[in-house]
Amino acid sequence: MKQFSFLLIALLPSLAMEAQISGWNVRVEEKTISGWDGAQSFSIGEANGEWLVAGGRVDGLHQRHPFSAFLASEANHSIHVVNPSTLQYWSMPVDSLQVEVREQFLSTNMQAVQLDSILYLMGGYGYSTTMSNHTTYGRITAVHVAELIDAIQAGNGVAAREAISTQVDARFAWTGGVARELDGTVYLAGGHYFHGLYNPMGPNHGPGFSQTYHDGYSHFELGLVGDSIAVSNYVAVSSPALMHRRDYNMAHRINPATGDHTLTAFTGVFQPTANLPWHDMVDVDDNGLALRTGASQLLNQYHSAHFGLYDSANAEMVTVFLGGIGEYLVQSDGTLIQDPNVPFTKHVSAMVETVNGTSEYYLGDLPDYLGAGAEFLPAHAGFQQGILHESALPSAPNSSVLIGYMLGGIRSTAPNIFFSNGNNLSTSNAKLYEVWLDASGVGLPTEVLERRWAQFDSEGRLRLGGNLDARTDLWVYDATGRIIYEGRAVAFGRGYALVDSMHWMPGSYIVRFESGESVRAVK
Repeated sequence: MKQFSFLLIALLPSLAMEAQISGWNVRVEEKTISGWDGAQSFSIGEANGEWLVAGGRVDGLHQRHPFSAFLASEANHSIHVVNPSTLQYWSMPVDSLQVEVREQFLSTNMQAVQLDSILYLMGGYGYSTTMSNHTTYGRITAVHVAELIDAIQAGNGVAAREAISTQVDARFAWTGGVARELDGTVYLAGGHYFHGLYNPMGPNHGPGFSQTYHDGYSHFELGLVGDSIAVSNYVAVSSPALMHRRDYNMAHRINPATGDHTLTAFTGVFQPTANLPWHDMVDVDDNGLALRTGASQLLNQYHSAHFGLYDSANAEMVTVFLGGIGEYLVQSDGTLIQDPNVPFTKHVSAMVETVNGTSEYYLGDLPDYLGAGAEFLPAHAGFQQGILHESALPSAPNSSVLIGYMLGGIRSTAPNIFFSNGNNLSTSNAKLYEVWLDASGVGLPTEVLERRWAQFDSEGRLRLGGNLDARTDLWVYDATGRIIYEGRAVAFGRGYALVDSMHWMPGSYIVRFESGESVRAVK
């Protein structure tokens, strides 16, 4: 067993990682699961304290060459069961399942949501033997989690097949999106449809591919009627201005100002005007989508292990991100630099929302480049709808409490490996990490990231803020990616500047600065 604590001391990174959040330090302890070789970008369900792992990949970061990327041989060819308390492990080959679901169970980045005892799997990207090509599956599958776990532990293929229902449904042909349940309604947001071999040079190079971003979200209700999956009250909403994103984190949120429970889509990729992550975040509820104005996330932007913590006494919503991939890095002196290659990161960060707005905090570093494509699994009764309520934690000084686990994901040997040649530069992570909170009595560290922002004021003027001066070059794009303004900010006021006077039509705009940083404003 290895124990890593990360204590934030003057923002000096180390193998210690004890991040101060809302009076608590975060500590991780490494565990080994005998027989588990790891997986990343999988789907997971839970029953009776045990986990069911399906789909994903068993390699690390995908290769950049079309004929070596997303190899079928590196798909996750087993369904796994893990008991985190006893560290026991069981598995069953995917070939044990019925033919119509095997291909989906070999896919990666499915959208998944568990409603009571049923895990619903939607879409996913992988190699289809029936099509002799890579594709995104238009299929939804329902898994009786406890029954399938029992079948795997007993080695009973017949019982495993009986625990699964599936049907074709083109509405779920997405990969890299996120599905979450809120008040009985499932929200499926973002993602894309991808058909063909991956190629970073674009769809018209080599064997070619077709790609369509979801550019919106859908909400619906799910249930089982016999062996049929009932999808009811389905509504699809297009929002290319806000939801042109994939491979991101969507977390449950309590609005500190109102107490309402919503969802938040954090950053993700890619901007239509640049091969870079988003920096903004979007709140999602039954009223639709709302851009979180004045807020940016620069660290931990790809899908990674994360958890929420709500402090009702101080009306503070904290979302913690463990490693992954991000565009910006914090240096040893606390300064922030951009890496346009968007590397793997050891950083642990928190987005903290109060009634006064949202801020980002760098908390420390993980012991390695971990977390991308990993999952956080709650292990504390204080979690309600995906959020740990601080009122459920012990109040005694020096308390320590296990709140959950980080499972799987990618382990990289270096920050930037995409354009490197060599084997084993990254692998799927076979370790399990316990996540503990230790009482510190110390509040949040000082915010270290001064970010730029953009928003329209009551007079319809585009205001910019965050370390701007008269020499700062900037570009403004409309929702189609067309440059509609190029120049510098003018008319500097207290804490803000204005873009040169012009008539702004209603819509979404992206402001890109010479540093490469970009922000969004919606009128």
